[in-house]
Amino acid sequence: MAPTIQHTQRSAWQITQDLAEQNSAKQNSALPIVWTIAGSDSGGGAGIQADLATINDLQCHGCSVITTLTAQNSVKVALVEAVSEKMLLAQLNTLAADMPPKAIKIGLLANQGQLNQLASWLRDFSINRTQTLADGSSIGIILDPVMVASSGDKLNQHRLDFSPFKGVISLITPNQMELISLFEATEAKAANVSGTDDKGGQNKLANIQSNTLDGMVHMAKQVSDYFDCNIVAKGGDAPWQGDKAHDVYISQHVIGGSIEHNNSGFILSSNRVNTVNNHGSGCTLSSAIASFLAQNFVLHDAIVLAKAYVNNGLKHSTKLGQGPGCLARTGWPTSLELMPHIVKLAADSTTTDTAPEGASPAVKSKLTIEQQVEGSQAKTAAFNFTKLSTPLGIYPVVSSVDMLEQLLQAGCKTVQLRIKQDAEYPLSSSNDKVHSFVDEQHKAMWLSKYGSGNSISAPIALAPLIATNHHLETHQLEQQQLEQQIQRAIQLGQDFNAQLFINDHWQLALKHGAFGVHLGQEDALVADLSALAANNIALGLSSHSYFEILLATQLQPSYIALGHIFATTTKQMPSKPQGLSKLACYVSLLNGHYPTVAIGGIDGDCLKEVAETGVNNVAVVRAITQAKDTTVAYKSLSEQWQQLTEPSFQTETTQQTESTSQTRSTPPTQSERQTQYQDVDITATQTHLEGI
Repeated sequence: MAPTIQHTQRSAWQITQDLAEQNSAKQNSALPIVWTIAGSDSGGGAGIQADLATINDLQCHGCSVITTLTAQNSVKVALVEAVSEKMLLAQLNTLAADMPPKAIKIGLLANQGQLNQLASWLRDFSINRTQTLADGSSIGIILDPVMVASSGDKLNQHRLDFSPFKGVISLITPNQMELISLFEATEAKAANVSGTDDKGGQNKLANIQSNTLDGMVHMAKQVSDYFDCNIVAKGGDAPWQGDKAHDVYISQHVIGGSIEHNNSGFILSSNRVNTVNNHGSGCTLSSAIASFLAQNFVLHDAIVLAKAYVNNGLKHSTKLGQGPGCLARTGWPTSLELMPHIVKLAADSTTTDTAPEGASPAVKSKLTIEQQVEGSQAKTAAFNFTKLSTPLGIYPVVSSVDMLEQLLQAGCKTVQLRIKQDAEYPLSSSNDKVHSFVDEQHKAMWLSKYGSGNSISAPIALAPLIATNHHLETHQLEQQQLEQQIQRAIQLGQDFNAQLFINDHWQLALKHGAFGVHLGQEDALVADLSALAANNIALGLSSHSYFEILLATQLQPSYIALGHIFATTTKQMPSKPQGLSKLACYVSLLNGHYPTVAIGGIDGDCLKEVAETGVNNVAVVRAITQAKDTTVAYKSLSEQWQQLTEPSFQTETTQQTESTSQTRSTPPTQSERQTQYQDVDITATQTHLEGI
């Protein structure tokens, strides 16, 4: 018998440390290198000192390029002295020759000469470095445009012109005051106003309410466009936000991120931590983002992780002098409660014009951004999907109803039917993806995304406009066959008292009374989740990153799938394989909140390693569907998994909060489900999730 692995509540830090040691032994790999280019804070709470403490705390090796020496404590800055341009250049060249970075954080720059020199050096270095990397990837460069110390003292004698960083940096992280200053400068540049005359920017600012989220988003979008980079505009220094801290994240094209999240705007909302000990919070955020990027997390992930890290640091901060105290260094974020609530903004909310190009006038949102945030949080509280009646264990994903029946006969109690139709013609997708809209605004927003020449493959709402009679006939036949297969599968699930999940085709699952539906996040944006929840249908959601995990938790699903863990040929994936270390991190975040499912390239050879991450369940595709004997393969994997994880099975179903549980011991009959379905007006209750 294989050894039993106890699923104890180890932290992500412990799990990833173990896995890192194993990987290091195999690959002799070193810690990723992160550079901080910033000023020295003699008080130790910000600048180079805070950056290095953060970088080391997050399992990277920190290297420093010092731009400025400051004589400061917690209440004042007594003296600021820049290093020479010769010394700055020597530090950069010396490090580059032997210890090149995977990510760079830029903080305090003493004067315009330093800024110009650094921007020029980084431009050349980034080009040369990218050419030497086998995968052609670029280095993440984060600019924290420091202007004022936490004590209130200015750190630059003159306003700096950051425009030389255009096209060089990946992300800029201004606070509220810095955002206003950058916005004024970009407007002045656009109006061809000289660098010393800011009237152009100030006049434009007078027409914007800078103390609102709408104004903050407008300014952030303008700065992002000007610098051609992503931006996180921080709200921690904005007292008008009250007991919440709302950051504005404007993303452009993020390599490795979901296409649904590119060129989008988000509000990242957290409860404000009630403390004055915030010295170095901006430095900590930007260096944490760089550290997570250096460990191959996509930018979306790095940002939400860094925000959680800062929240925890503020929560455990300490007062050392008479002024603001310093953040604590608390290790890898493992608490879901520290993560921000993500609100994806309506399309027009992040434009500086009235509507996106090619969009209907109805696209213009009727809601302020504050209202979108409040609505998103209210929707999250309203969702309550059916909980699993039994652990998933080994969770087969099959495309054949005959194979599904064989598995049920072999004792399988949870299975997913994933039928992907031919996409040669637009109408080859099922008509259960034809959309109903909550109102004209929702419809117009959908049309702006999928109906204006967008290269994204659109769902089928517009396909009939271009279809030929032959295509219509083909589509109708395919649809009839699809519905027959799904109806037969659902009946089999009920006959065998099994948890049958239908992948993708949520309307047919709803119509014929499936136990559950599994959706990708792009499909969850347009599915009628309210109808699914109202009919006690379980919901499984896919995720490929921390960012997507957080979006999934906001829908309170029945389980969250994490993948793809290893390379897979069953599906084309835009993201790279997540690997075991990331899986361990994801599991640690979700433990005690949602059942987790690992998926992607998993078979009997790697099952033990997967179990060691603490994941609750494993979805298996090729190891079962391509086996010589499907039922033998399933039974063998199930026995192996049970031996590895049996102690955790006794507690998994009690992980979720009892007060919200709607556990169903057996699936309802088909007639019961159809009756419930007929009572729901799907069109009227269609939930548009752009803001969730």
